[in-house]
Amino acid sequence: RHWCITMTLWGTSTLLGLFLEDLGVVLEFAGGFSASALGYILPAACFLKTTSQPFQSRVLSWLDTWRPSSPEYIESLWPRLCRTGRFLSPIFLGLFGVVAMVAG
Repeated sequence: RHWCITMTLWGTSTLLGLFLEDLGVVLEFAGGFSASALGYILPAACFLKTTSQPFQSRVLSWLDTWRPSSPEYIESLWPRLCRTGRFLSPIFLGLFGVVAMVAG
């Protein structure tokens, strides 16, 4: 498996080196991908990984705060929005990073 990945990377870089006269385009794409990953995707992934609850229980508890028939239902809107922000902010940050990486 690693041999195939290594050969693919080697072949791609060799072909780029043979057919491109100006490597500025390659460096622009590499910079855009790495900047988006470091700026948006990596912090969101670290936050989601380091929280104390597993992802599935976090999703279920977040959904329970919005369901009126649930025992964990919070009546006032502000605590629900704060709980939503702690859950959805890193997800949206990661998705924005992927969009910025592709569009960048």
